Amino acid sequence: MIRHTTKLAWFFSSLMVKRWMLPQLDVRPVVAELFLTDNCNLRCISCACWRTETPSELSRQEWFDVIQQLGDLGFVKLNFTGGEALLRPDVLDIVHYASSHTDARLHLNTNAILLTPKMSQELIDAGIRSFNVSFDGATPGMHDHIRGQRGAFELTMEHFRELVRLRDKYHLQLRMCFTVLRKNLCELVDIAKLAQELRVRLFFNVVTDHTFLFRGYNIVSLGNVDDGNLDAELNRLLEWKRKKPKFLPRYSVLCYIGDHFKDQLQKDLPCTEANLKLMVHSQGQVGGCWAHDPPFSVREEPIARIIASEKFRRIQTDLFFKRCRGCGSNHSLNLKLEPRALMYDALWEAGLFNKRRRIFAERNLPVRRAGVGV
Repeated sequence: MIRHTTKLAWFFSSLMVKRWMLPQLDVRPVVAELFLTDNCNLRCISCACWRTETPSELSRQEWFDVIQQLGDLGFVKLNFTGGEALLRPDVLDIVHYASSHTDARLHLNTNAILLTPKMSQELIDAGIRSFNVSFDGATPGMHDHIRGQRGAFELTMEHFRELVRLRDKYHLQLRMCFTVLRKNLCELVDIAKLAQELRVRLFFNVVTDHTFLFRGYNIVSLGNVDDGNLDAELNRLLEWKRKKPKFLPRYSVLCYIGDHFKDQLQKDLPCTEANLKLMVHSQGQVGGCWAHDPPFSVREEPIARIIASEKFRRIQTDLFFKRCRGCGSNHSLNLKLEPRALMYDALWEAGLFNKRRRIFAERNLPVRRAGVGV
């Protein structure tokens, strides 16, 4: 839609002005991340969601009210996520309400275990037009081990292939999301080949215990990646990308992954993500960051008052300029607006170099392993 494109163009232009000219410029979020539940039906070794049950989550009517407020404020995209959003029995009611009361584009993050063909069709009919599906391995053995459930890979693949079948009919945007851990480094090329086989974009997350989803429970050990193995596997992926680049992340994104395991903060790379998105959590808390606890609540004040407050604006500015603990969330988005990353992408495309280079990680500081506090 023209309004969406115009508003996003204005947002990103304003963010560049904020970075280079007016650091205190108020740039308000235009995308909402809605955590319908923090509960989950898998037992991923890289996540803490399933280890406790979250009580007192927002009711259906409370979510209706949140969505109405976001629609009135002109948010252009609503991302439904969790935990596992499909665990909510009223998820279709909530999505349909968003479709009928806002003109925002609707998106779903899911592990696809509950995404049966019937559910896929109902979600599409309710208004969902893009899906991120989580894969932590390119093989049943790896995926099921990390996801903590035997048969998870086959079920996820079965349901995801149905989405692929429906893609052209409904103009769906599909993406496979793979979290890079010590355990699954050896499958980077295999997951790339799988994404290309399905003709679906591949997105890499990076393990951390800084975000609220992944704190504690010895997750730190999953980020203890051997430098030699990391470089070898990333370079092997770059070699494959040189042969078949379609559907794979940009060169700078793959370089970032290697940098992340040495320096999670990467303070020279501003955080666009924290300014683009407003996060509304399952119990009503509101913030703009994956790594810092949300300081507001929709149960206490309206969203319009929250994002207009001096406190919210100050936090946004601090997060944008990386006055934070660092986490690496949505690094691909952050890199899209970074001139240095765009230059490296162009040089790689021109064939000036083939292997991974360190772009943003601090060179002269001790190694900060992913999961170790900064």
